[in-house]
Amino acid sequence: MQFVTARFEPRWRLYISSEVDDAVAAAPKFTEAGLALPSGAAAEAVEIDFSGERVNFNLAFGKTFPVKTHALFVGRLVADADGVVMIGAGADWWWSCWVDGEKVFDRGERYANGNASSIFAKHAWVFPVKVPEGANDIVFHLVSGQFWSFGAGVIPAMAGLEFREQPPPAPEALEGLRLVGNTTRDPVSYGVGEEMEFVFELDDPRGASGDGLFLMWFANGDDGATDSGIAPISVAAPVRVRTRLARPGFVHVYAKLVNSCGLAIGNDARLCFDGGAGADIGALRPAATRPADFDAYWERQRARLDAVPPEAVCEEYLGACFPDGVRIPDGLRIYKVRVACAGPNPVTGLLAVPKDGGRHPARVIFDGYSKEPKLSHRLMTPGVVTFHVNAHGYELFRGPQYYADFFLPFETKCSYGISPEENADPDTSYFNGMALRVMRAFDFIRTRPEWNGRDLFAMGGSQGGLQAIWAASLVPDLTRCECSINWCSNIAGADLDARLPGWNPPYVRGLDYYDTVFHAARIPATCFVDVQRVGLGDYTCPPSGVTAMYNAIPGPRRIAYYQNSTHMYVQPEPTLARRWN
Repeated sequence: MQFVTARFEPRWRLYISSEVDDAVAAAPKFTEAGLALPSGAAAEAVEIDFSGERVNFNLAFGKTFPVKTHALFVGRLVADADGVVMIGAGADWWWSCWVDGEKVFDRGERYANGNASSIFAKHAWVFPVKVPEGANDIVFHLVSGQFWSFGAGVIPAMAGLEFREQPPPAPEALEGLRLVGNTTRDPVSYGVGEEMEFVFELDDPRGASGDGLFLMWFANGDDGATDSGIAPISVAAPVRVRTRLARPGFVHVYAKLVNSCGLAIGNDARLCFDGGAGADIGALRPAATRPADFDAYWERQRARLDAVPPEAVCEEYLGACFPDGVRIPDGLRIYKVRVACAGPNPVTGLLAVPKDGGRHPARVIFDGYSKEPKLSHRLMTPGVVTFHVNAHGYELFRGPQYYADFFLPFETKCSYGISPEENADPDTSYFNGMALRVMRAFDFIRTRPEWNGRDLFAMGGSQGGLQAIWAASLVPDLTRCECSINWCSNIAGADLDARLPGWNPPYVRGLDYYDTVFHAARIPATCFVDVQRVGLGDYTCPPSGVTAMYNAIPGPRRIAYYQNSTHMYVQPEPTLARRWN
């Protein structure tokens, strides 16, 4: 059976109801009132223009839906002939697809990890569907996650390629096989309009040829251009993909090895490429405008904090190991710390101080986005005073029910820090208390007699990188900020400047008070900022946003771009492109 061309009709309908399930998705009953539900009620249709690339339903409706909101997203798939169509989709967070009443793909609620990727785009999952010529009903059963984004599209098939059912390859058949991709020069050295060439090669130490394999690739640019394709690839025949950008920014290129059916031959990262390239990246600037009262706002927050005495309780932790089982170094003494703070919660964390009685550099470490207790041994080493702070101010070493109850007030609004209703006002944003705790953590560590009074560092990645930049902006004595894959950088980029979106909170004006692009401009020249990793395939925290933040830093700085690197993945022996001043 041949692969055929097809397209989505542009008008789609969304039906939201707690009664939506797989049975409703398999045989939806539409009436003049909308979708007929098992109870006899009807879910009203909301018409949506869907380009097939990505839609955020929270933004489309102007409100935040609770996690696990059920809906049907209904459209028409028009095939030019009888045959097989390749469809790609990805969603936040659970989803399944039905075509003409038959389930053709499933990442529904029986999968604990849902979509299994934070990329809510058509290249997340690709699957073949047999269809007759003409219009076919296509239904996605969607169950929302924290952002309720969805992307889907028809994947172009290589002309003349015939679909054949093939079993997945045995693991031993893939052993040692690797897809290697890179640009032909420094990936962030291109100019606007200049051709960018990516070369994809097969590396197979067994000496196999790789015959019968294909490369499926997707390119999406900050200029709005999209492209994709499929081509045969072997050890002797690499594939070259060429693209360009019409304005300063980045292009995201994703590629994976597939068989002749267009199905991925494996899910291992070594069989995929997730990277990109940049053009005139030094020209990237904030999409929003800095609030006129930005400095005055943070002066008021500092005054709020100063009104609360920084009373601290330090309880020595006498265990031989950290809570994660790693042995505590002999040269360190560990304390559980609680420090009074303005806002809803205190500062809590683990403090490690050297036992030698000397005076040492001090650093505060911040963690990524999570509701799970993470405090451990990370980077706690002899010779440094280290305060590992949790972002939330919860009590340490409590049971799972305590942490579930702690976050329960935020679960009705998706998750902490996400609600546009709260973020519209910087005073009601969850980030307000978090930022106050960042400042108070440094108030505390500067009182420690073990600090040498000179070297003061902030460290963190993702949400921790956001907090580290806040520290560089709001803590006058900070001398070094080490951050990576920084979250909430140029939050308005997708909405106001049509940048490729990431996993940011929906943009509202109140978030400008917390955006790293505006805090970066406040960092004094006495603080060195080291942005230690930007993933060129990281579309949780997109490289355009982190670069706009980096460009705003007025003082000494350094940044490193990693090819074929996502938010959580770095390939072995990565290709790096560095910039510094």
